[in-house]
Amino acid sequence: MAHARPVGQPRTRRHHLRTTFAALLALSMLLFAPAPASARTAKNIDSVGTDEVSVANVSPIISYGANKFVSARHSQTDSPLQARADTEGAWEEFQFYDAGSGYYAIRSPSNGKWISARINQTDAPLQASSNGVNGDWEKFIIRRHPAGYHYIQSVANSRYVTARVSQTDAPLQARATTVSDWEKFSIPSLPPL
Repeated sequence: MAHARPVGQPRTRRHHLRTTFAALLALSMLLFAPAPASARTAKNIDSVGTDEVSVANVSPIISYGANKFVSARHSQTDSPLQARADTEGAWEEFQFYDAGSGYYAIRSPSNGKWISARINQTDAPLQASSNGVNGDWEKFIIRRHPAGYHYIQSVANSRYVTARVSQTDAPLQARATTVSDWEKFSIPSLPPL
């Protein structure tokens, strides 16, 4: 042990340089390591509607006007999405996928169905009822406003999704032509396209 230092003597400059270099190397590996694909962008759904689609970011959708979580209630057949839950549970989680051309497709993992703007029904309610992304009914434009909220627009009818808080348990609908408080949402973990 020719290089051992006696107890009580200060460490050498070489030792400090080695430990500093090791710390900087470890820090640079953390800072410059590529993020996993799921953290960088929404998953592409080239094989939409099949079991080959990989999992995307999971996030709740919170209505700004109602201050409630959007819920896909599966206890009722073809129940529309509603801004009615006070807490986040399995029915209040949604997956966001890249549907191409700058559009998102949204899936409810609690029942495995895709969110669809049912434009053939009055006021186009949103439902977690589609087996795949079969067309524009299952595609949405989601933008973040500089003020921090998101707005969701249906590709099928170019209308904004609204949570009509003046009515008890009103469904989310793709019916608004402008964005007001009812059309503002928070999507905390929305992946960029």
